[in-house]
Formats: sequence, structure tokens, C-alpha cells
Amino acid sequence: AHLPAARRNELLTDGEARLALTQPKFETLEWPDGTLRLAITEENLAREEASVAKTSKGPEDLAYVLYTSGSTGRPKGVMLPHRGPVNTILDVNRRFSVTEKDRALCLSALNFDLSVYDVFGVLAAGGALVIPEHAGLRDPAHWRSLMAEHRVTLWNSVPALKQMLVDHLESRGEAAPPGMRLVMMSGDWIPLGLPGRIRSLWPEITITGLGGPTETSIWNNHYLIENVDPDWKSIPYGKPLANQSLHVLDTNLEPRPVWVPGDLYIGGLGLAKGYWRDPEKTEERFITHPVTGERLYKSGDLARYLPDGNLEILGRSDFQVKIRGHRIELKEIEAVLAEHPGVKEAVVTAIGGERDLQSLAAYIVPAGAGQPANEALEPGGQEGVILDPAKRLEFKLGQPGLRPSADGAVEIPMAAPEADKAAWLARQSYRQFRQSRISREAFGHFLSCLKPIHLEESPLPKYRYPSGGSLYPVQCYLYIKPDRVEGLEGGVYYHHPVRHTLVLLSRRDDLGERVFPGNAAVYE
Repeated sequence: AHLPAARRNELLTDGEARLALTQPKFETLEWPDGTLRLAITEENLAREEASVAKTSKGPEDLAYVLYTSGSTGRPKGVMLPHRGPVNTILDVNRRFSVTEKDRALCLSALNFDLSVYDVFGVLAAGGALVIPEHAGLRDPAHWRSLMAEHRVTLWNSVPALKQMLVDHLESRGEAAPPGMRLVMMSGDWIPLGLPGRIRSLWPEITITGLGGPTETSIWNNHYLIENVDPDWKSIPYGKPLANQSLHVLDTNLEPRPVWVPGDLYIGGLGLAKGYWRDPEKTEERFITHPVTGERLYKSGDLARYLPDGNLEILGRSDFQVKIRGHRIELKEIEAVLAEHPGVKEAVVTAIGGERDLQSLAAYIVPAGAGQPANEALEPGGQEGVILDPAKRLEFKLGQPGLRPSADGAVEIPMAAPEADKAAWLARQSYRQFRQSRISREAFGHFLSCLKPIHLEESPLPKYRYPSGGSLYPVQCYLYIKPDRVEGLEGGVYYHHPVRHTLVLLSRRDDLGERVFPGNAAVYE
């Protein structure tokens, strides 16, 4: 429901969905023609369940279709029969002793296959699901509250979300919610330092890495993370789950020796039927081994076997990347960019040093002379994209903590001393009021509490004052009386929280008339 309307309707139309289960608040959304809508409420749920006809399904019948990024510019639907997810769920529940006593926090969207285990895996074991409020879906403080209230025992998410919770607890010195016994992380590279940080909060916890593309039924491998070798470049991929197989092969589909890289192929009960309405893509990625006759899926990963039998992922052989758990086909973005009349060519790549901190960047070759206005853009554009320059500027000016220089404003660099991490972790305040003139360096040090701090273990800058997750800067305006700070004239200034600079907005000196009486002594 929260996808752009064009994307949502594209998926429903391509998937030939005839019935949409939704909520009353979403009934007014734009829906494809011919799609029936059934709004589920607590009042009508029992009645609708009773009216559903009983059907018999077999292991090879289609269970669901999940869409992933596609190289043609259009998403591709992966068809999963019942046998695959059931095999994965039964093995994971047995392997990690998931029972009716477990409680899991649901953080994955329903179009992401980790949610398949959240819903069907935990409930199949008789456990319970703890579902955050939508407004708190990415709020670690809300997570912690729910975990403590409901005694959550099981965590299943991409590594980035677990790291958000650990960052939150560490930065505030808060105790970890009790009861957590199992952490399962998958969908992206696991930062090497994260398992140790998790164990410092939950010393007796079991941490496991899982992996596998959507085409192999949630997961196909596991690795129990205990001691992390300081020489490792990444957490090992591990060994196959029950009734699944992993093969590192060369271009002739021959097995590669230990330590020698090759293409990763996956086999076993978890394999998808193929891609919805795309037999060519299915034939390309799902092959039959010419010697063994086993049906295999070419994952696109480069891998090698380690001497202990575990697998190590080395990267990709195609143009797919993982960004915070989302599998993205770079060619899909390039194809969409190329549809714009002002773009001749486009190349998209992942940038950023650490694998778990990467983002996407696009490079384009304009088609002819660039157009500064938006005449070349289609009317309306994509939902959520502001095309009108004036409205876009108005939107940017309204963003908290960001303010471009006004016309005629003077950028005044301030002294920016190195931020002290200890001071951020244990915030202190030093106040001194003086009548005499102070140096600009001293004034800059006074304002350094507003400067962002960059921590090695955190992907985003932090701030030492209270804010949402310590991530968002406050807007700070200062009035400096004439001849009070060396090198600064009197007036109203705006503090830029990222560059740690002051921007002169006005030279007015009549603010004394508007000072609140209770602050008059400080002002004078």
C-alpha cells in the first residue's frame, strides 16, 4: 500500500491478481481495473473465514509469488511452490528449537521473503508475532519497548536493523530487553563487529547468519556465528540447510577445489518453479546439470569453499547489489532512467567503502542540451517526486536542520575542534557568562556541542543533544551583540549543523526590545 501507485499497479497487473485483501483505509487507493477488494476488519474476519471453501493443495502447487528487481527495467515474479518454504521452515524450527514459547518481532515487509518465515514459521511452531505500530516500524526505541513488554525471544531481520537496535541501546546506556535467545540475520553482509556487540548486550544469545535468494525459498544456508576471526573479510556463508545443496562450479559446470573461486549454484527442495510468465528468464537461470541431472539455480554469486566445508561469498558476477537487505538489479534502474527523454545513457553503481554502508549513485549522459526547467518531464511525474522548481525549493527550505544561505548572507567558518566521543556518550554542560569580549575560537568551541559526531560503528552521524535517535540536527539561530565576539559583527546568525558554520541572516540590533523579561539579565 505504501509503494508508489504506478509500481503497485504494475505488480498487481503483472501478477494477474483478481482479489486484494486490504484494510478499509486503503480502499480509496488507485487499483487496477478488474481487481476486487476485500477490506478485512475484526468484525468481518470470522465471517469471511467461514465462507472460504476448503481446498486441497500439494507440494508442487504454487504457494506465493514474490517480485524482485529485474534487469529489463521491470520486476520479475518468483514462483514458489509449497514444498520449498515448508522444507525451510521445518528445518529452521527444528535446528533452532523454535516452539510455542517463542515471540518474534516482525520488522520485514510482506514483499520481502523474511516475512514468510515471520508469519508461517513462527506461527507453525505455535509462537506469537509482535507487530510494531506503522509509525514506529523503524524506531528502535519502539522496538525495545515492545521487546520488553512482550518478552521477545527471536529476532529475524537484515543486519542493518539489528545494528540500529544495538546502536540505540549502546548510545543511551540502556539495558537490553531480557529474554532474547536467538538472532537470525540475513539478506546482506553482516558487519564483522556486530556479533560481538550483540553478545555484550545478550551474553548467552545464539547468533546465526542465514542466506539465500528469493528463488531458493527464504534461505538455503546457515552459519552459527561464535568467535569472529580478526583476519576474516566477511562472515562465512556457511553450509546448506536440510534437503538443499550448494555447488561452486567453473564455466564447464565442474566442481572447483577448496579456496578456488567459482559460480555458486543452488539445488534441492527449495528451488522455485521459475519466473512468472517468463520462460526465457527461467531457462537462463534454472539449469539441469549435464552429468548429475540435478536442477540447479545460478545465483550470480561468486564463492569458494573453505577447508572446514563452509562457503565464503566473494561478490557478484552480474549487476545485482544488496543495499540494506534489498536485492537490486542495477540494470533495472538504468533502464528506467533511460526511459526519460532527457537521458541518452545511464550507468548505476554502488558507492561507499564498507559493504554494509553502501548506497547507489547514477551517472547519466544527457540527450542533447540540458533543460534547466521541467518541460521535458511528464506531467505529474512519479508519485512523491516534486517536479515544480519553486515547490521543490519550498520543500527543501522546510527540512529540519537544513537552510541554504539567504541572498547576501555571509558564510563565516567557525573553529571546529575534534568531537569527543566520551562527551557524547556522557553529555555534560559547561556554562559561563562573561561581559568581556571573547575570541572566535572560544565561541566556536562553545558551539561544538552542535557539531555532528562520526562513530566508526554507526553508518550515520550522531548529535550530542536529544533528538530522534540522535540522528537529526536541530535548527539553531543565534543573536550576537555587537563587539562581543572577535571577528563577528552583531546580528542574527543561523548555525549550519553539518558544516559547523555560521550564516549571517540579519544585522538588526533591535532584538533587545523583544527579549523575554525572564531572560533580560542574561541578555544584558
